Amino acid sequence: MITEQKNDSLGAYLQSARKARGLDVKALSAQTKISAQVIRQMENEEHEQLPDPAFVKGFLRLYSAAVGCDGQQALALYLESRERHEREMALQRGERNGGRFWLNMFISLGALGSIMTLSLYMIPESGFSKRGLESPEYTVEAMAPSSSAALSGENAADAEANPPEPAPEEKWLLNIHAVEDTWLKVLVDAEPFREYRLKRGDRLELSAADNVNLLLGSATAAKMTLNGKPVTIYGKSGQTVNLDLP
Repeated sequence: MITEQKNDSLGAYLQSARKARGLDVKALSAQTKISAQVIRQMENEEHEQLPDPAFVKGFLRLYSAAVGCDGQQALALYLESRERHEREMALQRGERNGGRFWLNMFISLGALGSIMTLSLYMIPESGFSKRGLESPEYTVEAMAPSSSAALSGENAADAEANPPEPAPEEKWLLNIHAVEDTWLKVLVDAEPFREYRLKRGDRLELSAADNVNLLLGSATAAKMTLNGKPVTIYGKSGQTVNLDLP
């Protein structure tokens, strides 16, 4: 079992354990089925790019088991690192919002002053004349009658020239058949993650335009097909597995 000092960062802890086993990122990815990109993001503590914490915790368990380090220590370091990152981001947002508030205040005051100054110049000394209000220039009839039609025509032309983009075509169809009671966490394309509690015999169908990332509670708990072809799931009963499909 590899031990590290408690004050080590998450990235240093993970990298030292991986290198002590003589594994590079590619080899560890092949062994754990965690994408190489996610491994690098965990080691670099890139919280903005990492998936939902529920997935990261599962990845850390797989990572720790593969390199022989303390999974609980890795999880504690991850939580500390994420909490520190969130505090820093909150502080930065507060500073930006504070600066934006005063900038907007100065702009508003300047605009108000300009309007008041302009109003003073535009108001005649003798007020509005009755003749001016009765002038044909101020009547509804003086407006161009075809302006609305012309505008509608322009909008129609724009719509024809720039038709709405079609929704992305779903090209992956994943069918899941639970053979044991288990839990499942899913990321489809860029959507928020979904969590399922599956009972034996349950069936689930997922479709995606790009990819599907799954975290399955037990490697032997489900059978899957992707576009009708069987998906091979490596692992033992009770072992959490990560699948990045296709």
